[in-house]
Amino acid sequence: METISLINQTYTFTDFTLRKVWAQQGNWNPEARAEKISPRLYVVGREKTFKKEMIALIQQAREFTCISSFLFSDDQFKEIILKKAKEGVRTYVISSPETQLNKEHLMDDDPQIKKRIRETKEFLLDLAQGALIRTAPYFHGKFVIVDPKTNPRGYLSTANFTPDALEKNVELGVALTPDQVKFLYQQFCAGFWGLATHEVRDKTLVPIKSPPESLIPTLNHVDDMVHTTFIPDNPNIRQNNGGKTLKEWLLNTLDEKSDLEEVFIGAYGF
Repeated sequence: METISLINQTYTFTDFTLRKVWAQQGNWNPEARAEKISPRLYVVGREKTFKKEMIALIQQAREFTCISSFLFSDDQFKEIILKKAKEGVRTYVISSPETQLNKEHLMDDDPQIKKRIRETKEFLLDLAQGALIRTAPYFHGKFVIVDPKTNPRGYLSTANFTPDALEKNVELGVALTPDQVKFLYQQFCAGFWGLATHEVRDKTLVPIKSPPESLIPTLNHVDDMVHTTFIPDNPNIRQNNGGKTLKEWLLNTLDEKSDLEEVFIGAYGF
């Protein structure tokens, strides 16, 4: 058997000049941090500031609300949507419940999966009483926008609209400008009309056909707006020249900004 020797050696850095570093100043308590850290930027926390802001926004809707969330299971959202439906305010939702429902073959082996599937079905059916819901397995954006045609307001979120994500995870939220809401509404329509594969109807997910030509949305490119990862040559999406996917915009930005000293990137997976 080969013997491995351990070597102890001391290194001295007394003459080494540090460049920019992260240094903690005083005692830092992550639970005590402010949840609204600028007029437009939020972090998720115990006070649920960001979640309360989004629910309050839905409450203020006068015409209709558009919601996108990869996973969607928050009862407070559901309650306000059902309440607004009784007032005549429409809600449209795109989501990806297939990620949970397609695990039915695992139910017998995992009680937790069985529980999540049951809760997902119950939530969708309850929500469908006050909202029109369309789905596809690739809807991953998270945002809520209200009255985009008359009084555009909205929020973009890194968090799914679930209790854990909006109350416990390390997540960010951004208040959108009116122009950003208008552009994001185009993206929503592209997903709702052109990319959705199913609709919640008659207590189940019903396959839907491609939309008629007149309903296929056109995505008008605007500089410095919200970019997405949709496939530009999808036959159900029309896009004018100049539109960029999120990846293209990011790579072009990094390539063009030759004077950048630092770049900070946050991602769930990278």
